[in-house]
Amino acid sequence: MTHTSAAPAWGLTRTTARDQLTLLKAVFGARSALDGRARRYLARLMGRVVPEQDWGVSAAGDGWALKNGWLPRDGSGLWVVHSVGRVRGCLVAVLSEGHASREEGIARVEEAAVSAVRRIV
Repeated sequence: MTHTSAAPAWGLTRTTARDQLTLLKAVFGARSALDGRARRYLARLMGRVVPEQDWGVSAAGDGWALKNGWLPRDGSGLWVVHSVGRVRGCLVAVLSEGHASREEGIARVEEAAVSAVRRIV
């Protein structure tokens, strides 16, 4: 993950979609350093979110595991909205910014996730 830089608060961490896919491969990939039990545990955690956070990657199908993030930027008030995870056997990372509202960002992220999975599956 050569293009990710940590910040004091997780929501301020800078990353790229490529780095997020690298992380997802480390968790879910065939060559994961994690054993099956650890991978299943992480998938269970990522597959159980409160209903109001069931958006993003999950819009592309059933059997998903995801991590979403959202944050209004202080300077502009525009929203950063991300969703990464696994759905229908695909690893998906959608990172977006510049949305007028969280809801607008969620809609765009879901469009991108659905489109990406349709092209692969």
